[in-house]
Amino acid sequence: MKVSATRTNTVARKVRDLAAPICHTNGCKVFDVEFIEAGDRSVLRVFIDRTDGVGIEDCRHVSRELGVALDVEDLIRTRYLLEVSSPGLDRPLRDEEDFRAHVGRRVRIRTTEALENRRNFVGKLLGYREGAAVLEMPEGPMEIPYEKMEKANLEIED
Repeated sequence: MKVSATRTNTVARKVRDLAAPICHTNGCKVFDVEFIEAGDRSVLRVFIDRTDGVGIEDCRHVSRELGVALDVEDLIRTRYLLEVSSPGLDRPLRDEEDFRAHVGRRVRIRTTEALENRRNFVGKLLGYREGAAVLEMPEGPMEIPYEKMEKANLEIED
């Protein structure tokens, strides 16, 4: 059964709205929501974040409270598995706020087209200005425009 992206996005948006106050009362925020509908194997993934890091207890509390709220609201009428976790050490950087929050960290960016004859960049994030991430590269600072980014993630550091 093929599922429209609109339906999946609508479910994710409604779950995000339902999860936001639950996360807030638990001292965290909703980072992202994914709903992958696949018959009786559907998965609802809710990624939570907090400035001092997400622990297993945070995930347990949000999962329990969100599970009850989802049952009450009956947003998803099929069977599904609820997963609540952190975005991980190699979390994606999705918008200006994410980039600004991680200045000074090592990042990995893949572009949609070659910039200076390459598409993959790893360097220290110096800042974000005028719609571009500024990375410290061995050859000097480099600006990578947001609209040319295919994927951007934090690098796991030792």
